[in-house]
Amino acid sequence: MDLKESAKQSIMVCASFLNSQIRAIVASNSLEKIANAASIERVFKLFSESFSALPLATLIGQKYLVLHGGLFSDDKITLDDIRKLNRHNQRQPGQAGLMMEMLWTDPQTEPGRGPSKRGVGMQFGPDVTKRFCENNGLEAIIRSHEVRMEGYEEEHDGKCITGINLPYLSL
Repeated sequence: MDLKESAKQSIMVCASFLNSQIRAIVASNSLEKIANAASIERVFKLFSESFSALPLATLIGQKYLVLHGGLFSDDKITLDDIRKLNRHNQRQPGQAGLMMEMLWTDPQTEPGRGPSKRGVGMQFGPDVTKRFCENNGLEAIIRSHEVRMEGYEEEHDGKCITGINLPYLSL
């Protein structure tokens, strides 16, 4: 099995998905209510802290960047800029900046960048993906921010792979 196929198969358990989604999932599944009712609020806080400490992205074989959302509003962003983010000082993504964009951006078919359908983040086109990959020596980015009923989808001439199939994810 080649590296690209291996990356596609492992995307459903990508830590970056957990990074932005799990706090809302945990809260919506009543863990906070259970913890409060049982007077163990500390447990909920420890879960939240743990998930906030997960990595924002990872590199597979120095060729595939795995992250939750997508790319950036600035073409000058590099892997070194991502490495410089201090995950322990900034626990939550906020409404702007690299962390927010890594978690909340989505691909679009049109070139360039456009407004987000989510109201936060933005959308990025195939030209943005191509430049980012070329500038950083990557084959592709792998993301998990949107449901793909077939399990994954290759976009942007195979340089943007989205893979998550929520019906099979049981939390």
